[in-house]
Amino acid sequence: MPRDRNLLCCLIILTAGIFLSVLYYSYPVHDYGNYYYGSRFAIEGKNISDIYEPWKFNLDVRNLPGMQHEKFFLNYAVVPPFTLFFYMPFTIFDVHLSKFLFNLFSILVFCFFLYRLLRLLNVQSNYILLLPLLVLIPFRNNFLFGQTYLLITGLIMGGFIAESKNKKLPAAIYYSLAIVLKISPAILLLYLLLRKKFRLLLLTTLISAALFFSAASITGWDLMMDYLLKYVPRMSLNEINNPYAGSYQSFIVLLRNIFMPDKLLNPDALFNAPLLFSIAGGTCMGILIFLSIRKIKSTASDFSSLAFILTGSTVLTAYTSSYSLVFLIPLCIHVINQNPKSIGMLMLIFVAANIPVSVFQHLPVMFRFPRLYLLIILFLLITLDKKILFPEAKWLIASVAFFIALSLFAVKNRNDNSNYFLRSEAGLLSYDFNFSGNKLLLKTLDENGIKQSEHILVDSVNSLKPLAIVNHQVYNNGPVTTGSDKKMNPVLINNSQIIYLSDQNRGIGFYALRKIPVGKN
Repeated sequence: MPRDRNLLCCLIILTAGIFLSVLYYSYPVHDYGNYYYGSRFAIEGKNISDIYEPWKFNLDVRNLPGMQHEKFFLNYAVVPPFTLFFYMPFTIFDVHLSKFLFNLFSILVFCFFLYRLLRLLNVQSNYILLLPLLVLIPFRNNFLFGQTYLLITGLIMGGFIAESKNKKLPAAIYYSLAIVLKISPAILLLYLLLRKKFRLLLLTTLISAALFFSAASITGWDLMMDYLLKYVPRMSLNEINNPYAGSYQSFIVLLRNIFMPDKLLNPDALFNAPLLFSIAGGTCMGILIFLSIRKIKSTASDFSSLAFILTGSTVLTAYTSSYSLVFLIPLCIHVINQNPKSIGMLMLIFVAANIPVSVFQHLPVMFRFPRLYLLIILFLLITLDKKILFPEAKWLIASVAFFIALSLFAVKNRNDNSNYFLRSEAGLLSYDFNFSGNKLLLKTLDENGIKQSEHILVDSVNSLKPLAIVNHQVYNNGPVTTGSDKKMNPVLINNSQIIYLSDQNRGIGFYALRKIPVGKN
């Protein structure tokens, strides 16, 4: 047995990673299918816009040999365009072998940088052997889903190691790769700014921008700008697929469930109060950002600051997944190294990272977000300090006011007078429909493939006129919609109603049927 605790910790993690890579070899491709097939289709010359359209992407994958009966439900719309380049080497292999090799690559990179980081920090505590246990479920889920977060965590650690040795170019490259593979690590730029590492900040920003926009060579500038200006803002509100899903343990989702009713996805909201949603969301964001900034500026250690801001990112993001909680690993190392007797803090991290949130989803809304509450408690324990809070109350108020204003702007009213056409949820992603007499025939997609459902209408459809979409709005003798939602297949039926597919209040490209009475737009 190695006498070096840090080496033993890394060997345990490496062995577990190899075991999980083998164990999940033949499992469904899950999220890895996004990266693999997106890059594969890009190489094959498919229209990149189709890759970013969830229903087209899923159908294209399902039409491939051997994929007709696989269980998967993919969504490339939220994936940064640079990944089209990054995963191209992995498309040489079959998708299952590719996922296996990517998982091996991720764990090797992670363990390599983890060991170097532990040596750099001179971690001496035996508690470091608990590290794989503290984030057990997030660690496992990275292999099960073929996710990128373990690799990104390794790259961030590599960036910090290079930064500590004053190797700015390697540090900037590692940080930039983390940022362009997943947008959320862009919070590293705030860390560099607050720690006054201006040269590294500039270099990281330039390399990140160069890598990000390099993908325009295959996406085109229109799609690139749409991703930056339309997709990213919607992702910041967790419009990923179902923006009300409790599996996304974020305060944005909690507040949306409380204040933003939706006839199909959230019919039992406690209030119908979009204004309160904006005020509460802006207040939470303002407080969290203020506490993060003050803590990072006042902390003596660069590594502690990095650990704190990565922890903050898990609370601040609107999209908190289980596999992203490997971002808590630097905090675990900080606690073990700086305060090795803090068993209570380690227990809190363990419970927050591993709690099975699915068992809480049948409870009333306020009880569905246990991980969120634990993460907030954890965040407050490491950032809250009344010595800095009260003397700088004016900055706290300014932060809250700024984010309330930003939230009010982001969640603007849509005055198109549209409503859902159906009374119940037919499927999270509808993509085609037609009418036959008094019947609506609707096509939807889920993990099992295409579903066709028949819905009986009150009145028969006697006339149907296809309409155009101009400048992203449905036209019928002029624009009849005003929202920024994506729209598809508008028709005028019986000269009385306009029916179309829209992703309003849903994930990007996750369409449902909506209706607008003619003459009331």
